[in-house]
Amino acid sequence: MLPLGHSSAGFLISQLKKPKPNLKEIIFLIVSANIFDLDLLFLYIFQRPLFIHHRLPTHTPLFGLLYLLIFYILLKKKFRPKIFLLSALAMISHLILDNISYSIYPSIVNHPIAWGYPFFDPGNTINNNLINLSSQDYKTEISTVTDYYFTKTPIVLYAEFFLFFLSLYIGYKNYSKRNKNV
Repeated sequence: MLPLGHSSAGFLISQLKKPKPNLKEIIFLIVSANIFDLDLLFLYIFQRPLFIHHRLPTHTPLFGLLYLLIFYILLKKKFRPKIFLLSALAMISHLILDNISYSIYPSIVNHPIAWGYPFFDPGNTINNNLINLSSQDYKTEISTVTDYYFTKTPIVLYAEFFLFFLSLYIGYKNYSKRNKNV
């Protein structure tokens, strides 16, 4: 899934907070929903193929706990504990959405998220030798990724748009300043 879907999921999770979350909390939860894709930046900088990022340890629940711990240490004075629970939910939503993408297109992508890494990885999903691949043999431009989504995985793209439009609707419903007396 692309950042649009993950960000929309993060926003929807932010709406679980009562009373309504403030802008800082919403942004934090959207960042939490996208944190696993931070590895894409490093792969791009070091000219490694982007497609391997789901098969790195940085895309596992174990690293989600590490990210959550770092967030908590850095931000515990800014946010209440409930926001960190929602942050964990936003992170898990990222992995679930990626896994759903795999289940929809098993013939295209056959390496789902390694939920039990490092203790249990029966499909040998995590393959650290992939990091040694050069991107010279693979296109790593964003246009390649978007082309892939438009041509090979339209159902996932439709799901992203559904999450996005649902987020827009809920955001409008919860934050618009409509006159309720009309």
